[in-house]
Amino acid sequence: MPTRLIWPVFIFPRVSADGGEEDGNHDQDSGLPITITTQHRALIKGLSQCLNKYGGSAQVNLATCEWLDAHSELLPRRIHVQILNSSCDEFDIYESDPPMVLLQTMARHLGRSEIMSLSLCCYDGQFEDAIVQALRTLHIKEMILQGYVPADFADALKGIRGLQKICIKRAEHDALIEVDLRACPNVKVLEFREPQPSILALVEQLVLDLQRCCLERILFTGELNHVVRRGLEKWEGTLAVLKWTCTFSGRGPICWDRQEPLPQ
Repeated sequence: MPTRLIWPVFIFPRVSADGGEEDGNHDQDSGLPITITTQHRALIKGLSQCLNKYGGSAQVNLATCEWLDAHSELLPRRIHVQILNSSCDEFDIYESDPPMVLLQTMARHLGRSEIMSLSLCCYDGQFEDAIVQALRTLHIKEMILQGYVPADFADALKGIRGLQKICIKRAEHDALIEVDLRACPNVKVLEFREPQPSILALVEQLVLDLQRCCLERILFTGELNHVVRRGLEKWEGTLAVLKWTCTFSGRGPICWDRQEPLPQ
């Protein structure tokens, strides 16, 4: 039985950016982490120990290095991390450290953690050598990026320990223009979450590359408008020739799967 059916993901205590309490209806991208008081630290640490023992995980939003310095010892081994960046948030105003500085702080504190997913908003020119080295110190299973993969980050992908999946939110035609998937043999899953109509140009090139990369699954999830959905479904015949299956139903996600496992 999958662990997620036994242990739900524990969401570290947080408040909305305007200072109000979270009511449980926000998605995992929202909410600033709050300071855990002395009287609650032992309880949180005990829960994290249980999560470690039984394979559970926690969701934590990071905005400042100060919070991570003070709370890293309370985190369980397996965590989902959302790096909050006020410069990427047009609705909420709050204080946050630059994501690249947070990555370096994570490398100091979380080198032994298993980061199930790391979500961040980043742009070209931010990944200096020190940042790339910090990423290589971390064990990250899934990277979640906004819009596209920055050019200087594309080179860092192949050096991230444990990376199996890349998810791009609101991807367009140039989302992977700098990425050579053949150089990332450990990446098996590619997800486009709420892709934009222009992604269909990228999909055409992606189909041509299917036989030359190690991908085993491609997902198109979230809200898919009719243009995107029709454009993706028309590849079903071509995918069958390439020994891939195309699965879709109604308004649900569209899933492409490699039929035969890659040779070891």
